[in-house]
Amino acid sequence: QCLTSSFSIHEQACIKKWEEAEARKPPGERKPLPRKPELGEDASLEDRNAAAQEAYNQEGKVHCPGCGRGFKDEGTLAKHEKGCKGPARGGERSHSRSGRVGGGGGLDNSLS
Repeated sequence: QCLTSSFSIHEQACIKKWEEAEARKPPGERKPLPRKPELGEDASLEDRNAAAQEAYNQEGKVHCPGCGRGFKDEGTLAKHEKGCKGPARGGERSHSRSGRVGGGGGLDNSLS
């Protein structure tokens, strides 16, 4: 129960942070708050966290049309697009543990 109440406090802080960041953008670049996932009262903290992360990844990020990778804003996407090579070989995106598109855990200098 304690963890659930602290999750609610965290959630409200995230909403405030999102709204403040969006308010600093020009009106045409603002994004709506990602929808809150609908979970039952018996959902675990891990389930709530995973659902919130998925909603943010799908609705809160800007995605590259070449490789599908998500970025926090248009400016970051624009930097990425300069060096984007599109999907990994075989037509599927592969991710390392760092979440980067590409092969293993080594550095991928093409994305910098």
